[in-house]
Amino acid sequence: MNPVRSKYCGAAGLLLSLLLAPSLARGQSYYEVIHQSLRAFYTATDGDNWIRSDNWTTMSVPTERELLAWYGVGLKDGKFVQLRLPENNLTGMIPQEIGDLQELEELFLPKNSLNGPIPEAINSLKEIEVLDLSYNRFRGPISAGIENLQQLRDLNFTGNALNGAIPPEIANLSALTRLCIDDNEFTGTVPEEIGNMRPLQYLGISYNRLTGELPRSLMQLDSLRGLYFEGQDLCAPRDGEFQSWLNRIPHVSGLVCGELKFEDDVKIERAFTGGEVAEYSVELPEASGGTALYVYTLSPDLPAGLTFSESSRRIHGVPMKSMPLATYTYKATDSLGGTASLMFLVEFAQAVHFEDAISDQSLARGQPMMPVTFPEAAGGVAPVTYTLRPALPSGLIFDETARVLSGTPTAVTEYPQIYTYRATGAKGSLDSLMFTIDVFSPVASEQIDLPNSFAVRGNYPNPFQVSTRLVFDLPWPAQITVEVLDLTGRRVLTPPAQTLSAGWNHSLLIRGHGLPAGLYLYRLIIDSAKARSAHIGSFVHLR
Repeated sequence: MNPVRSKYCGAAGLLLSLLLAPSLARGQSYYEVIHQSLRAFYTATDGDNWIRSDNWTTMSVPTERELLAWYGVGLKDGKFVQLRLPENNLTGMIPQEIGDLQELEELFLPKNSLNGPIPEAINSLKEIEVLDLSYNRFRGPISAGIENLQQLRDLNFTGNALNGAIPPEIANLSALTRLCIDDNEFTGTVPEEIGNMRPLQYLGISYNRLTGELPRSLMQLDSLRGLYFEGQDLCAPRDGEFQSWLNRIPHVSGLVCGELKFEDDVKIERAFTGGEVAEYSVELPEASGGTALYVYTLSPDLPAGLTFSESSRRIHGVPMKSMPLATYTYKATDSLGGTASLMFLVEFAQAVHFEDAISDQSLARGQPMMPVTFPEAAGGVAPVTYTLRPALPSGLIFDETARVLSGTPTAVTEYPQIYTYRATGAKGSLDSLMFTIDVFSPVASEQIDLPNSFAVRGNYPNPFQVSTRLVFDLPWPAQITVEVLDLTGRRVLTPPAQTLSAGWNHSLLIRGHGLPAGLYLYRLIIDSAKARSAHIGSFVHLR
């Protein structure tokens, strides 16, 4: 069998043919009940934030003509029979008042963000023919009460978080032609009773947590055109009788018991490019069953910097550039030509990084500072959040949303405090900048004494991945130059020279982008009218 992902269990639904001919006489009380139910539905699903809610009003009971103008509503002979709101940003839980729509024939709400359990009130909709709640966030079991929906032809719960066993009562839906409950968390075995659903044409139960063999009772489903059960520890009996029946079905996707398969799925992976990435490495699962030996392949080609090893089944390397979300197919082929495949997604996003530095801040006590807007980070996965640590001197505030430092400092600091400004992407990629804040008294007698000599306090952090700061005391105004050398003495980095005033705990930023990992020497040179001095130290750069 060739694995074919079901195209019949998506959010397709079956459109009802609505006859908008002259309606039967219906009293105003009928539309009052309809309005109360729809008003509860609108409120519970955050109707004010729907993408479309044309002509919906919760203020007054609509007439039949007014109700026909509501977006997603359908009437037939004056009866309220249809509610279609796909991909409309519905959130929250479906209210129990949905059960008051007793003549509803189609409830079509796929690709929204509805959650909670499927309300028991839906099981009272005795006239419903199409029930599509696919690709939402429903959870919990399917109620045995679903057997009450005897007119139901199309049931689609695909793409939720429903769990528990498939209730055998579902087989009592005698009119059902399409049953789609793929991509949920159902457990246990497939009920034998499903074999009694003679009108069934499409059965989608793939990508759950079902186990065991398909029941042999399925061979009674003479009308079946599509059967999808892949993506779990569920298989079709291997005997000739069952396989002969299975081969008569035009569309089948799933494993035969004992044939080649993968024990695990490949998790969706996201990796980052940039200086903070050491190496991307993931081991793909091993196949079992079939006839050894296995040959493993991966397609399409990986981006630059990554390789796939067939012997170790491992993707490894350092991605050289970003790449949007892409689908890869991992295939195992046994010695008799049997195959099994897995599909997974990989995205390589540029890591969060800063392209600018932050100047050290020297502020006068009691005087409002000029607000400073900190740099915005590039790369990463939105939203990117910003933090500043440790706590600021009294009187200063940092607006994380606007990235602005402002305020009036109220106390003198003993010495310049080192601060870390950090950007963190939604998937954990981060970068940081370091700078100092020094609050001095504008009264000369309160100023802190200047250093007596040039002293280097080292670099922080060490080792580092993205950047480090050299911290030093400066007794006189001077021009500061830094040279970074590799272990052979070759100069590999020279940040621009800076002219600084005398003071404690000055710092210079060294960014390590482009440097290979390893041990480096640095030479810090001061050049002033009073003296020329140099200091040699070392640091470790990580990738």
